[in-house]
Amino acid sequence: GGDTLEFEGLATDADPGFSSSSPGSSSSSSLMLPQQGLRSSGLGSTRGSAGSYGTRVITGVNVTHRSASTADDASSSVISQLKPRAAWEWRAMLAVAAVRFVLLPCASTALISAALRFGVLPPEPVCAFMLLLQSCMPPAQNLVLMMQLQPGTAGLAPATAKLLLQMYTLAVVPVTIWVSVFAKLVL
Repeated sequence: GGDTLEFEGLATDADPGFSSSSPGSSSSSSLMLPQQGLRSSGLGSTRGSAGSYGTRVITGVNVTHRSASTADDASSSVISQLKPRAAWEWRAMLAVAAVRFVLLPCASTALISAALRFGVLPPEPVCAFMLLLQSCMPPAQNLVLMMQLQPGTAGLAPATAKLLLQMYTLAVVPVTIWVSVFAKLVL
């Protein structure tokens, strides 16, 4: 005997093990999962006394999925999830983007130029270029991990992760522009 897990998601023709015969269809199979970290549906971790991890047989895996017949269907689903829905999401995204991609690079350019002029930084172009480059990069993903570790901020982690994903998507154009500007200034 084993336990039953249920998954729901979007499957495409490229996903192994899924057939796109009918949307909303379900399939069942046997699945071997490591015991470490199984926490849903009463599948507590059963770590042995010696500290080794075994496997647990999951007999009934019910996979409910919507088939995406084309790559455009799958990408439109991702884009719809990535778009801000509420007014506060738009404001947060625009505020973070303005600070990360306009204000910080401008301020860093002025500070690093002054530091180079006054001899605070070594006259090494690669050092100045790397410092300037750091100022226009999107925020780090470690912020989400730190939020998940603190019980008081764990609920904010999904919204922060979505915001950071939006920043990484928006970063393509401004980072390209700033890299070109910094290269002309320093190199």
